[in-house]
Formats: sequence, structure tokens, C-alpha cells
Amino acid sequence: MSSNVNHLIAERITPDVAGVFWFLSSELSETSKHFQEFNYILNGLLVSKLANREQKIQKNNFFYSTQFGHPFFVGQISDNNTDYNEIKEMMKLTQGFSEKGQKILILDDTKNGSDHIAKLKKNFPDFKFEPLNNEASPKQQ
Repeated sequence: MSSNVNHLIAERITPDVAGVFWFLSSELSETSKHFQEFNYILNGLLVSKLANREQKIQKNNFFYSTQFGHPFFVGQISDNNTDYNEIKEMMKLTQGFSEKGQKILILDDTKNGSDHIAKLKKNFPDFKFEPLNNEASPKQQ
């Protein structure tokens, strides 16, 4: 893990960001790419989820926390099982704290080239979906 990557992800999460959809090639584990960065951003929730042996690890997971004193979520989706109905359910969970026009960042750690942003924009036109990766960072020099 590079602290540079951690910094870039944290830098993109601002008060106008409601959350992140994080697509993985497989189920969530400590070896998942960007696991440590999101665990840090979510104040240890990922490690707690994996450490709690009584809870079964789901293919898709919804984590709720706060950033900048505002509610914030990370929806982790195992891409080989992408079900936009499940994403719709995650979006319903955000209705109490997200507002129209807020950004939702997309981090696609899969290698399948799916255009998740286009599908999300079509299904949820009230939000701004933007990629969250090094290449797309507007502050990258």
C-alpha cells in the first residue's frame, strides 16, 4: 500500500461527497486492493466487519460513517455478482442523509471494464457519479 494512494483517495472525499461505490473482483478481504485506505476512512469498520466471525461476509456490503461531520457511505460490490437491484437498495439506505446533486465516487478495482458510471447515472440521475482513481483525480499533476 502506498501512502500516496491513501492520500489521493482521502483527498477526493470532500463534504459534497455522499459516498463511494467500490467494485471488487472478489469478496471483501484484507487483501482487497484499497482495503487499508477505506478501513482508515471508515474508522476501522472494515477490520471490525472481518473480525466479527459471527457475521457472514456478504458479496456486497454497505458501510456507514461520517466525514467532515456529515454522513458518508461506502457500498462495496463484488463485481462478478453486480446486481443493480442491490445497488438500488443501497441507494435507498442513503435517502435519509444524501441530497440531490451530491457526488458519489466510483472506484472500480475490477479488470472487466464495466461502465458502472453510465449505468448508475441512468438509474440515479439525481446524483453526480465520478470516477475515483489516480488517473481521474482532478488535482493530479
